[in-house]
Amino acid sequence: MATPDRVWKTPFATATILTLSVVITCASRSAPAITDALQRNPSALMAGEIWRVITPLFVQPDPWPITLSIWGLLVAGGVAAEQIFGLADWLALYFTGAIVGEIAGYAWQPTGSGGSIAVAGLLGGLIAWFLSKPTPWFTKIGVAIVIAGAFVDTWARDIHGLPLLAGIFVGVLLIRHRDGR
Repeated sequence: MATPDRVWKTPFATATILTLSVVITCASRSAPAITDALQRNPSALMAGEIWRVITPLFVQPDPWPITLSIWGLLVAGGVAAEQIFGLADWLALYFTGAIVGEIAGYAWQPTGSGGSIAVAGLLGGLIAWFLSKPTPWFTKIGVAIVIAGAFVDTWARDIHGLPLLAGIFVGVLLIRHRDGR
């Protein structure tokens, strides 16, 4: 795991995921069949369309303001996580959120798509990092509110709470591994 005091490195993973998402989402806006072919669809998955485990992450069906907000979170959270954790751990956080979110998605929101669940995994890793640092009390309270919100979100069967909590868990493990605890 990289340490935050290292020299700035190009956020390769963040840029790659953002580029894929922008290209596929823009293509799907002019050809809606792309969304249909890539989104979560339990029947299609059971019929052998195994790509539907991962492809929903790259199609944002939301209105443009929400889509741009999710991409903004990907850039801000992704770049920060990539600088703090490094590429391999960034991938672990991203795909933890993605896998947990897609499982929740197939259970609670079987049709749909979007990368916000994977971004939640990255944000969870950042929350774990904040918790591992000596930060002001108000930062700790803010983090506690976000964690409580993730539990409420999960209770409400929204697909974003579990990926955030999973990202926190994996983030704690990565930080402990780095610190030799």
